[in-house]
Amino acid sequence: MRDDKAKVAAIRAVILKEAEEEADRILRAGREAAREALEAAQAEADHEAGAGEQQAAERAEHRLRASAASANAEARSRLLTAHSEIMQQAVEETSVRLGEIRAKPGYPELLKALVLEAALTLAPHTDLSVLIDPRDASLVTDDFLGSIEIILTFSHNLGTKLSLASEAIETAGGVVLCARGSNIRCDNTLEERLRTARPELYRMVSQEVVGR
Repeated sequence: MRDDKAKVAAIRAVILKEAEEEADRILRAGREAAREALEAAQAEADHEAGAGEQQAAERAEHRLRASAASANAEARSRLLTAHSEIMQQAVEETSVRLGEIRAKPGYPELLKALVLEAALTLAPHTDLSVLIDPRDASLVTDDFLGSIEIILTFSHNLGTKLSLASEAIETAGGVVLCARGSNIRCDNTLEERLRTARPELYRMVSQEVVGR
């Protein structure tokens, strides 16, 4: 089960890795623009100061400070503007990858891990309906659900009963579990996991963009 959980966690890791790489690239570009602006201003200041004109040198020094502030502000502005673009790109790229997961050899074990995790989340409710995408119907058999019930019984001391619901969902992968006789449910689809990962993604990229 450790391997199953690792596969689920890898979905979130993809988002964080790509966002961090993109933030680094944009940060380097902003710093380079600021460096070039400062060098140009410094060259002008050196030229005028060398002419021995005190007043001109003071004006050049003032322009140097203003240029430095402007260059830093511009670099920061570029990074902040790119912040939302990084978010959108990371989410879009990850969404595309989610659509490819069902075809992966490890998907059946990933699906089992998602069902098990959802069932544990809904405990102590033990009479659960399992909603799946029709494309997973060949995987989610009675034996498939029965193997999860065995794990819940002997590893977690839960007498959970999993029944395939007549209602279907559309998802790139994963399941929705509902507690019978109540409105309690656990959406453990890949899309929902991506949605819940976004705050962590936003926090990480914000630190990369603003904190450096």
